[in-house]
Amino acid sequence: MKTTRPAIVAALAVSAALLFTGCASGSSSDSTASAQNCDTLQSEVRDINNGAQNTLAGDLSAGQADAKTYFDGLGDRVDTLSDEWDDNKDVEQALESFGDALDAGEDYIETVPTDPEQLDADAQTKAMTDISDAAAAVNDACSAKK
Repeated sequence: MKTTRPAIVAALAVSAALLFTGCASGSSSDSTASAQNCDTLQSEVRDINNGAQNTLAGDLSAGQADAKTYFDGLGDRVDTLSDEWDDNKDVEQALESFGDALDAGEDYIETVPTDPEQLDADAQTKAMTDISDAAAAVNDACSAKK
């Protein structure tokens, strides 16, 4: 009996170590990691969407070049996310659509007249809505993945 106690204690210690490191948790760690990755993606998409919305809602007539540069940076961030999510085609496709909506927003910025009185409010609203809808589609695709 004395010789089996160290083996049992060792087995329990190894099992506990595996449990604490996540090696014995199976698919639950995958779903937890997936949820965390999705939460991270959704947070980044929300930040990009908010930045785009705030820029488009601001006075673009005086700072078109800065706004275009900012939108280029947003597009780069979406491209990076798309590369990170290339293993999930639904999310990757939604990210590509989000990038396309940002490109359309940047195209809108080029059309903004220098006189704010001549602003095409319908075009502005369309650009903002398309970006918002594309961001929501990314979030939906990611949520469906969970």
